[in-house]
Amino acid sequence: MENPACASPAAGPSGIVNLTTQLIAYGAFGGLIGSLIDSLLGATLQRTRFSLDSKRILQDHSEVPKDAKLKVISGWNVLTNNQASSVNVVSSIVTALLLGWLA
Repeated sequence: MENPACASPAAGPSGIVNLTTQLIAYGAFGGLIGSLIDSLLGATLQRTRFSLDSKRILQDHSEVPKDAKLKVISGWNVLTNNQASSVNVVSSIVTALLLGWLA
């Protein structure tokens, strides 16, 4: 399937410029939505811990002594970092399909 803006000689360069502008706008909008979804998932469904002893933020796989003082600073313990990345791939696919349908 071909876009009429590209196929029509009467459209000229302005038709291609308009199409390019639309594609850039849809791509930027999709990137913004994907970034917001990623931030929302990371802030709410992914637990972040802080070690009061070593004064550092801990990753999911960080080894911590049993007597370490930890503080949960954000999120619930629903998703690990790898699981959040998998969910983001699925949300990216859904966003791309939705934008393709809208365009």
